[in-house]
Amino acid sequence: MSYSYAGLRLESPAVLAPMSGVSTLPFRLLCKELGAALTYTEFASAIAIARNLENKASNNKVFKRVLTVKEEHPCVVQLFAPQEKDLCTAIEYVERQFDIVDINFGCPSPKITGGGCGAFLLREPQKMIALIQSAVSVSSKPVTCKLRMGWDKPVLHEFVEKIQDAGVKGIAVHARTAQQGYSGKADWDYIKKIKSLVSIPVIGNGDIHSAHEVREKIEGGYCDLVMIGRQAWNSPEIFSEVAGKEIPSKEKLLQRYFELVEQYRVTDLVDVKAQVSGMISGIPNIKKVRVQLMQASELDAVIEATLMGLKKDQ
Repeated sequence: MSYSYAGLRLESPAVLAPMSGVSTLPFRLLCKELGAALTYTEFASAIAIARNLENKASNNKVFKRVLTVKEEHPCVVQLFAPQEKDLCTAIEYVERQFDIVDINFGCPSPKITGGGCGAFLLREPQKMIALIQSAVSVSSKPVTCKLRMGWDKPVLHEFVEKIQDAGVKGIAVHARTAQQGYSGKADWDYIKKIKSLVSIPVIGNGDIHSAHEVREKIEGGYCDLVMIGRQAWNSPEIFSEVAGKEIPSKEKLLQRYFELVEQYRVTDLVDVKAQVSGMISGIPNIKKVRVQLMQASELDAVIEATLMGLKKDQ
């Protein structure tokens, strides 16, 4: 069975969510190898990109977030911005590398919403729609957006058709409000309601833990694709499970992740530690391994502590 999103044909319904500090290039490539149909970058500040184009070294971190390689395609670059001008400038720079340009209207972090970005814009739908229209006008690639149900209550249904009319080719909806953060239960019936209101494809997001749940959401008509975030961080092999591929051992997963980190050298050590900390969840001696992991000051030490810890578990 084939799937589609924003005009792209996909082989699986499972999509890797954009996660700050997690969805780095090596991890995205790992998930793609495991069977993820589509991968999203960490969200990147359009302001930081637009205002540092003449001196990329001054904000090297943001430009690392918008790097990809041919092996990752199809892939999505995600941006956030409070202003149309910076968003458009950033799109003109990043779009050539990616298949889809996505705008983040879902991040609930106070650091982001305090700047008038992310989920804050759910409170100002007219401004959100203006940002989308500007993005569509300059982008040669399909524009999509990631949203939540609303700021403090579900209101997306009131203006989702206007979002569609603004020109987006798909939407991803996290089934919680911004004020909920990641607490409470994801309201998948609300995603189903949103899907009934639009003709563009809808990606559903929230509380997905297994391939069975992915199939359940697709077959139940809740959405067209399923986005996986926190479960993928801990168990990226879920993409193999969804795709019907052989599921590798935890040791093989980590070895491959480290190979990709060493190959591309674009991931900060703190992000490598955070990623590995998530992937080793569940092993019996995890506390000891995590202590060694956090004490490591070089990549080689992180690799040694992780793989030795897994061997002791066997």
